[in-house]
Amino acid sequence: MKPRLSIVIVCWNILRELPRTLYSLSPRFQLGLQRDEYEVIVIDNGSGSMPDLAGLHSLGIDLQIYRIDKPSPSPARAINMGLNLSTGKYVGVFIDGARMASPGLLFRAREALGMHPRAIVGSRGRYLGPRVQRESILLDGYCADVEDLMLDSIQWQTNGYRLFDVSVFDESSGPTWFDPICESNGLFMSRTLWAELGGYDERFQEPGGGLVNLDTWVRACALPDIAPVILLGEATFHQVHGGVMTNQGSVEKFEELQQEYLRIRGKKFERPAIFPSFLGNFVATPHPCELSAALYDYDVFAQNLELAKQREALQHELDGAKLRNRLLKAEHLYLLKNTLRCSTQEVAAAKGRILLHIGHFKTGTKSIQRFLRDEVGAPVFPVGKWLENVHLELSAYCLREPVQRELCRSAMFKVVLGRDGADLQLLRQEVYQTVRAQVESALPQLIYSNEALSLLREVSELDALFELFDGREVDVVIYRRNPADFLASYELTLRHLGFVFDDDADSMTNLREDSWLLDFDARADLWRRRAASVTVIDYDIQVAQSGTVIPSFAALADVKPARDYRENVTAEWLAKLQ
Repeated sequence: MKPRLSIVIVCWNILRELPRTLYSLSPRFQLGLQRDEYEVIVIDNGSGSMPDLAGLHSLGIDLQIYRIDKPSPSPARAINMGLNLSTGKYVGVFIDGARMASPGLLFRAREALGMHPRAIVGSRGRYLGPRVQRESILLDGYCADVEDLMLDSIQWQTNGYRLFDVSVFDESSGPTWFDPICESNGLFMSRTLWAELGGYDERFQEPGGGLVNLDTWVRACALPDIAPVILLGEATFHQVHGGVMTNQGSVEKFEELQQEYLRIRGKKFERPAIFPSFLGNFVATPHPCELSAALYDYDVFAQNLELAKQREALQHELDGAKLRNRLLKAEHLYLLKNTLRCSTQEVAAAKGRILLHIGHFKTGTKSIQRFLRDEVGAPVFPVGKWLENVHLELSAYCLREPVQRELCRSAMFKVVLGRDGADLQLLRQEVYQTVRAQVESALPQLIYSNEALSLLREVSELDALFELFDGREVDVVIYRRNPADFLASYELTLRHLGFVFDDDADSMTNLREDSWLLDFDARADLWRRRAASVTVIDYDIQVAQSGTVIPSFAALADVKPARDYRENVTAEWLAKLQ
């Protein structure tokens, strides 16, 4: 017998979060449904690795996992693949696999679907934590570790409705249980209606799908003779994981995504004007501010919930972690001060700026680093005014996992860092401790030169890097080269340094003419999101005018070169490899 209900979940690099989501959808957690009444289909949209899900078999969940070999940044195609693979009469979609379900979600959804042959059922979304997650991250220090402690403290596996005690409505679902919604992260319809809708629109190609989930709700509500139903007392709960909109979104980002929506739909997004029915009951008693907009206030909500009690239970461990962190920082600042012999006046001076040099590969980075070492005279890693020969250290801290793996497989990683990939976590700790000590010191200017930072192309990577620089303004200088010469020189270097070439469109060894490595403008725009200023310098013009990039960089660093600086890094590394 075919299951009456299918659940389609899309995941991407959520090793920590996906097992919790699947547990929350298992027969052990969900109320009112047996194993043979529903199936769960997971579509992996190109994750670096998948979590170990062997333990879930004991939960009795009818689970199928599929992987897309050539994924796109948007989950739309993955969702449509899941819709095609599903077998149930009704199908629910979780566009974000990091969202846990409340215990009665599936039962209430199936009940609502039975109210009308053309019912579309939306569940509300909530953020775990004291407020909208991007605000919690910035204002409360909310992170995965804090969330883990919080979830452990409420024993959610035995009483899933306690998740409501430690969560708030997300932007699309509030402010009260009776307001219209802009989207649903647990959207249910009959297979017939999904086919009539045509699934998710794959023209939405922004990372995370942009506004594709909002678009799907709007289009579903526009189908003829539909009966929209919004569930009461049930929801999905978003775990913090660096999501494109949930954890990194902003007004500016939303406006950017509006432009894609405008190109596709010919108008800006508007919440559909519908009059839904409501179905459900409140097992977890909602706070009054969630029932009346007049009482709604995020701060009041956070103060009145039992979350205050949860925080008190966590405070001891958090205070201990903060104390250890402060002691560690004090130790490194002491070492830094003694090494640099800063005067009292220098220590008292205001923090200066950071000049961050991002030389795309083969644009004179080695010459610039030699110039800095000779003219400024900074010590070498791990304590110094900048990190010498930083082709990998800073990027090892923030680069996305697939590129990290490519770097670790190469001979370059061991030659430059003198270590194996297994030590990557230790390296990240060293980088954080060192750079934070430098940033918090009284040095008037910090200069970092890093070639591999040119491989950054995601906001989450940028956020990780700028957490190192928190407290100082950052000025970025980028050198770019004509595509043909860049590719030829870059390919030669990669071959010499033992990189494994890959036809994957996202690989750092993708040397096709349409490679993302040649989209210099897109990557410069990425840096403009966080840096105080971004200066892009044409490598070819500088070489034609001066024979080297040093004069242009020296002017930005306000340092006058004493001699000519030109280096051939490939020859030097080859000698080390031999």
